[in-house]
Amino acid sequence: MRDASETGAKLTVNGSVNGLNLKEFFLVLSTTGACYRKCELIWVNGDQIGVRFLDRGKNRMRDKAG
Repeated sequence: MRDASETGAKLTVNGSVNGLNLKEFFLVLSTTGACYRKCELIWVNGDQIGVRFLDRGKNRMRDKAG
């Protein structure tokens, strides 16, 4: 993650995103997987992509109990 705000983020990706269906996807924001955001792809520029966070007002923390 290169940059982030309340509404979105700029990410650097390894490899090519050509041919991937990235209209909507989940971005894991922690090493434990406890926090994630549903994202929408906004732009691609080489190895960087811009995403908009969807469902902004909702808490996206998983219950640690499973």
